[in-house]
Amino acid sequence: MPEGPARRRRRLVSVAVLLVLFFGAFVVGSARADGTLTVKYVGCTGLSVTPSPAPSGSVTVLVYDDDNCNAAFTLTGPGVNFSSDLNSTGMGIDHPAGPFGPFTLQAGATYTVRDANINASASFSPTASGGSTGSTGGSSGGGSGSTGGSTGSGGNTSGSTSSSSSTKTLGTLVGTISPTGKATLKLGGATVNKLKAGVYKLTVTDQSKKAGLVIQALGYHAMSESAVSGTGTKTTTLRVIPAKYFFQATGGPKTYFLVTS
Repeated sequence: MPEGPARRRRRLVSVAVLLVLFFGAFVVGSARADGTLTVKYVGCTGLSVTPSPAPSGSVTVLVYDDDNCNAAFTLTGPGVNFSSDLNSTGMGIDHPAGPFGPFTLQAGATYTVRDANINASASFSPTASGGSTGSTGGSSGGGSGSTGGSTGSGGNTSGSTSSSSSTKTLGTLVGTISPTGKATLKLGGATVNKLKAGVYKLTVTDQSKKAGLVIQALGYHAMSESAVSGTGTKTTTLRVIPAKYFFQATGGPKTYFLVTS
C-alpha cells in the first residue's frame, strides 16, 4: 500500500529529530574542554601558569590580570596562536578574562604565555599526565603601586588584586551600587575626594542588576569592580597610583578624586 502524506511527514520529522540530536551531541562534544589552564599576572612584572603539572588535550584558559596591566596577552605554541587585550566589553579588563578556547595542547610540546607590554613570559610543557611549568620572565615595565606608574608602553593601570593579602593596606574603601544604580565610594564614612597612593582594602556591595561599580585612572583601563548584571558583596584590594581618578555606576555620572604620592 502506498505511504500516505501524513505518515510520510511523520517519518521525515522523526529522521530530522534524530539528525539534530546526533549532530547537536557531536558539536557539544567537540567543543568540550577536558581541563582548565589558569594564567595570572604577577604584579605587572611577570606571569604564572597553573596547574603544575599542566594538562594536555583540550583545555580552556582563564586569565587573571587583577592589576590591570594594560594587557597585550598572547598564548602561542604548536597549533595555538591566540592574543587578547582581555577587555571583551570595552568597559575594562574582565575579572577573570575568558574562558578562552578550547585549545588543543600537545603532550611534550612547549607553549608560551607572554605580554609584550610588560615584557613578561612563562613557558610550560604539557604531558599526558600533565607537565611542568616554565620559569616566569621578568619585566622592564614599571610596577603599579605606591611608587607610581609609567605612561609608556609598559605603563600600568592601578587595579584590584586578590594576591596582596600580605601587603599592608592604607585603609578600607567601601563602594556601593544602590538598587537604582547610584554609585558611592567612601573612606571612613566620607566620600572619597583624595587618597594617598598605595594599597587599600575594597569592599563593594552591588544591589543593582543593571549597573556595576567602575573605578578608573584617567589615561588607563577602567576597572570593573562589580558585574553589571550581578548583585552581591565582594572584598578585594585596590592599588592606586598618583593620578586623577573617577568612580561611577556603569554609564552613570562620574565622581572625580585625586591620588597623590
